[in-house]
Amino acid sequence: MRSLLGLLGARRGMGVSSPEAAARGAPSPPPGGRWPGRAVRLCIALLPPAAVAVLHLLLFPPSPITQAYDLEVGAVADEDLRAPFTFYGPRPQRELEAARRQAAAGVEPVYRAIPGANAQLRRRVAELVEQSRDASTRGDLAVPERASLLTRRVARVLAPDAVSFVDPTRGEALRRATQELADAIIGGGIADLLPSGSYTSVRVIEPGSGAEIARPLDALVSSDHLRDRAAALARGGLEPAEATALARTLGLLLSANLSYDDEATEVRRRAGAADVVEDRAYARGELILRAGSHVTLDHRRLLDALEEELARRAAAVGGRLRVRLLAGRALQVLIVMGGLLHLAARAERRNLVSARASLLMSSLLGLFLCLASLVVARPGLSPVAVPIALPAMLGTVLLGEGNGLRVALAGILLLAVAAAAPAPMAVVWVAIAVAAVRSIRRVRHRNQFYKSMAVVSVTSAAAVTALALSSGSADLGREIALGAIGAFASAVLALFLLPMFEALFGATTDLTLLELSDLNHPLMRRMALESPGTFHHSQVVGQLAEAGAHAIGANSLMARVGASYHDIGKMLKPRYYVENQSGENVHDDLTPSMSAMVIAAHVRDGVELGRQWGLPATVTDFIPEHHGTTVMQYFYQKALERDDGGAVSVDDFRYPGPRPRCRETAIVMLADGVEAATRSLRRPTPSRIREMTRKVFERRMAEGELDECGLTLADLAKVREAFIPILVSIHHERVAYPGQSAHEDQKEQEGLDARARARRKGAGLAPGA
Repeated sequence: MRSLLGLLGARRGMGVSSPEAAARGAPSPPPGGRWPGRAVRLCIALLPPAAVAVLHLLLFPPSPITQAYDLEVGAVADEDLRAPFTFYGPRPQRELEAARRQAAAGVEPVYRAIPGANAQLRRRVAELVEQSRDASTRGDLAVPERASLLTRRVARVLAPDAVSFVDPTRGEALRRATQELADAIIGGGIADLLPSGSYTSVRVIEPGSGAEIARPLDALVSSDHLRDRAAALARGGLEPAEATALARTLGLLLSANLSYDDEATEVRRRAGAADVVEDRAYARGELILRAGSHVTLDHRRLLDALEEELARRAAAVGGRLRVRLLAGRALQVLIVMGGLLHLAARAERRNLVSARASLLMSSLLGLFLCLASLVVARPGLSPVAVPIALPAMLGTVLLGEGNGLRVALAGILLLAVAAAAPAPMAVVWVAIAVAAVRSIRRVRHRNQFYKSMAVVSVTSAAAVTALALSSGSADLGREIALGAIGAFASAVLALFLLPMFEALFGATTDLTLLELSDLNHPLMRRMALESPGTFHHSQVVGQLAEAGAHAIGANSLMARVGASYHDIGKMLKPRYYVENQSGENVHDDLTPSMSAMVIAAHVRDGVELGRQWGLPATVTDFIPEHHGTTVMQYFYQKALERDDGGAVSVDDFRYPGPRPRCRETAIVMLADGVEAATRSLRRPTPSRIREMTRKVFERRMAEGELDECGLTLADLAKVREAFIPILVSIHHERVAYPGQSAHEDQKEQEGLDARARARRKGAGLAPGA
């Protein structure tokens, strides 16, 4: 990994070294290699987002089946669901049963012709006709007596009806009508039973041959309705009394000649019901599921059929659709990742985020997607259990509050792209992410993770309650419990993974800075022993820097730790720096240019020493940047005084830089200059301290040293006002003890004499660097 990141050629540009400066820019590339170098950095920075896109496709493969159909039985539909196109699906159970009943009702009933029944019925009718004709010819008998004679001969004829049959004038017409009507009814069939149904014909099985004959239903008459049918047919050409007599007589004479076969009919009806197709066509736009209704088993079966049809259509389209879906999903993920990296770069006033920052953010999102896929894949787990607090916590501790929130929001968008949960759940995730970021934005102790866990749990419970009230969910207690479990798991995993991420990516968290701020650190103890003046100077500068950073909301801990280590390079040659000198000045025997080289070497030595001791890039960045590209004025002026040919170049007396590129290193530059300047004041009164501080700030601004750090004029004013009380307290006046004033006057005079001799010799004391 380090070799890959080393291709950028700039350690500073890659370092995810602090919560506030995780993605700061690298030094400008040399002329002629600017665009190729930027292209290389861009390609390397885009590799991690591309890996996230591939991982997203593997964990959440795109499918033409939308998550809108992912409804369990018993769930409540959020919106109307209509058929996206015409397709065939299973009928609802009630509709299928009704269709089967209708099909069974439409099956033709089966009848068996009763052997000999037609002949017997025709004999009865013929006997009636013959006997009534004979009785009507008896001229010796009156009509009532003729009728009585007929009833005695034909037992099925009633006396009132017999009068019509033996009437000498109308009797023959009635007998002829009776014969014709009886033949029609017998030929059409007389059934002993007509079952209910929607059939229009019947099947008659002939005896002996077993042949089936279809007969129309309107030709068939049942025994129960025989009289009514006869009456209806007889009204055509007969008097009402005659039609009544005919119908009543036929009702008594005729009986069923067809026997209903219930068993055969039931077999055929079952077969007809079984032939009913279970599927039917659902037209495009047809309502499948109404909003607010509960999902039944019928709905689920229909949705399964719709998903199968979608899959079938996708398979029919072939690889083109799959490629299109994969490309679309990949572009969506890359858009989210590109937006994340762009916002991270803009927050640091850069055009391109560092490769290490890109890799770290992508790793956090990759880890989150893996854990989220495990939650989403379990049908019994609610999306509220998705550990969105984990990337928020790790991102905040490793990259700062702003980038931590950006990483968490990017994770939410990546889940939204995969449609892994209902849209309202995003509100819960955002609330959890914000609570996690705000509760852990300044980590000073590891137990803050447990406090953050409590804050996230309470926030999750409130957000889940709001969501449950708006949706009418009944599983509020379970959702709150799952949210608390997710918060607990996120905090535990963050504590476990944080040291790994720190070691793997070389990140510098506040916890690491706290460890480095310990004065018992071996490097601090060595500096206190080998260069005590520099050690004291560093502690004072650290106190000033911490107050200044706190005043403008910068990382005060990073400023204090950076100030503690900013002059560690002086340990290698402590006697060359005035704060470690006790009388003899080694610069008296050196030329100004040589003195400048020695003084400037402590920057290079400090950076190398920091690397040897494993100091993070955040801390070693303070070593060159606290001097920036300022000029060592004392030695430069001495060189000008000694030079007669005008060959002195100011660049030979300039620190190598770079200039401060974050607020914290700029504050340390100002604190370093102010501390040295105020120490040189003969009478450091508050007014003189304030004036000297103002001059140092104005000089650094005029030199352009603060152009790249992001400090505003308002920030500089706040930092300056934060410095002054500390400087005043350091240089406050003390009560003079007896004899102390005379002794100090003597020492001051001796100092003036020594400086005068030094000026005459052309040498002087080297100022503190």
